[in-house]
Amino acid sequence: MGINIPSKKELLAANFTVDEICAQLGADSIQYLSIEGLVRAVRGSSNRENGYCTACLSGEYPTELEW
Repeated sequence: MGINIPSKKELLAANFTVDEICAQLGADSIQYLSIEGLVRAVRGSSNRENGYCTACLSGEYPTELEW
């Protein structure tokens, strides 16, 4: 699993300001979740350990990368 995006050119947030993204989406505002907020949102009301890998967001990989 994961995302296959070869370059930052394909990432909306890497190429536009918050105001530009709002305009493209037709939104009044946008907000970003923290990693902890994202985990809480997908975990819901369960108190179990998260078990979700957030390495691609945090840069904290469970194993050493060989690239």
